[in-house]
Amino acid sequence: MLRLLAVLVLLSASVHANDFVDNGWLAPENLPDYLNQFQKQQQQARLELDGQRYPLGFLDMDLEEQRAYLSFDQGVIVAELGDESDGERELVILLGNPDDLDAMMEAPDKVLIDEQAQLTTEGDNSVFRSLLEDEQSGARQQALLVFNDSVFEAGSSSLNVVGHQAILKGDLGTNAYLQLRTLIRTHPEVTELVFQDVPGSLFDGINLHSGRLVRQAGLTTVMPSDGEAYSGGVDLFLAGAKRIYQPGGKLGVHSWCCKEDKGADELPKSHPAHHAQLTFVREMLGPELGPEFYFYTLEVAPFDGIHLMSHDEIRHYLKPQPF
Repeated sequence: MLRLLAVLVLLSASVHANDFVDNGWLAPENLPDYLNQFQKQQQQARLELDGQRYPLGFLDMDLEEQRAYLSFDQGVIVAELGDESDGERELVILLGNPDDLDAMMEAPDKVLIDEQAQLTTEGDNSVFRSLLEDEQSGARQQALLVFNDSVFEAGSSSLNVVGHQAILKGDLGTNAYLQLRTLIRTHPEVTELVFQDVPGSLFDGINLHSGRLVRQAGLTTVMPSDGEAYSGGVDLFLAGAKRIYQPGGKLGVHSWCCKEDKGADELPKSHPAHHAQLTFVREMLGPELGPEFYFYTLEVAPFDGIHLMSHDEIRHYLKPQPF
């Protein structure tokens, strides 16, 4: 359960936390307004470089170094955030083949850098204005980077329809909710949601609503023998009206962080911070097994670790059919 709140704590000086999210959870009555704001923000977020406009994706956040790693279809952006909202920050753009990020990060085709890029807060947006210098040629070019909550909430998910199945991969977020909603509306032939590679959720608040879409549509969730789902991906898997598990598939769970500077496993079971997740798992697994499963996930691994569920644990908690 990757927690967007950890990101928003770091960005609070430069990015306005979403008005519709309370303690990381999104109330059903706030969902329509939230989606409307998300889509408006997503249209604003962009990189402008060499006269071209590129949409942004979220890659990672280094909380210790206070740097955001963003993707676009020509490479990777590394933006220094810092503790203050406005001022000079380092901005680096690595150009290369984004299909192999590790190799590109290690040996980019070009490195563009500005150690004094101007960061300002403009409404919901954090805006970098920069004159980047090519490390090799010394050539300079102007860049504009605009990002906001939507970049960190969107995720990287994709859905590919093959017959009666929809193949899901990537980090879950608000895009996954929108993709599932469209899938259900436009592909009535799809009865199974197959988990290929789902590392987790960037925004658990919307992920719970994605799970409710899956359950309401009566979709079967399938973990194939070569598939894997972790954290919020497991939350979405358990939302299936029926669950199919093939031995070899990986399901990983852990605790979450943080509330009152404590991990969820350190909070009393009666703490209100558990309420949203407990409500969800009760809906999906029942009034007894749901809470049992939720507190089990908090106990078996810390928020920065992972526990791969054993076959016995999968059989007990998730009750796949057949097993």
